[in-house]
Amino acid sequence: MNVTPEQVDTWLNALAWVLAACTLLWIATSIIGHLHRRNYNLTKADASGGKVVRPDFLDVDHKARREAIRRGEQYEKQLDAREAAALAPPATAAESAGRWARWAATGTALFTLAGTILGTLSKVSAFDQQVQQVATSDFFVQTVRDHKLGATIAVAVIGAQIVLFVQARRRTSSPR
Repeated sequence: MNVTPEQVDTWLNALAWVLAACTLLWIATSIIGHLHRRNYNLTKADASGGKVVRPDFLDVDHKARREAIRRGEQYEKQLDAREAAALAPPATAAESAGRWARWAATGTALFTLAGTILGTLSKVSAFDQQVQQVATSDFFVQTVRDHKLGATIAVAVIGAQIVLFVQARRRTSSPR
C-alpha cells in the first residue's frame, strides 16, 4: 500500500477536527457538571444573618458524644452493607456524555498520534535515500511542526486523561 503525503495530510486534518470537536464536548460537559454540582450547594457558611454564633463544640456533652459515636458506628455498618449491595450509582446523562466525550477525545488523540507515526514511516519508505541522510525523528518532528494545533490538542488530551485516571485510582484505592 503506497500512501502519499497528501493523503496523510488529509487524514491528519480530519482527525484534528474530530479531536477538537470531542475536546470541546468534553470541556462543555465538564463545565455543565461543575455548574450542576455548584447549583445544589445552596447553604453558605457566611449566611448567619448577623447573629453571634457560638459553635456547639465549645461545650462538650460527653454523654451525647458517646451516643453520637455509637450511632455513627451503626450508620457506618449500614452504609458498608448498602455499598456492598450496590455496585455503582447510575450515571446522569451529563456524566455519561462527558465520559464518552473524554474517551472519544482520548481515542481520537491516540489515533491521530498513531496516524502521525504511520505517516512518518510512510514518508520514510517513500524517501528512502533521504532516510539515510536524515533521522526518522526529524520526519516526525517536521510532521508535528506542520500540524501544531492537532499535535498540541492530542498531547493535552492524552495528558489530561492520564491525570484523571491517576486521580480516580487514588480516590478508589485510598481508605476512608
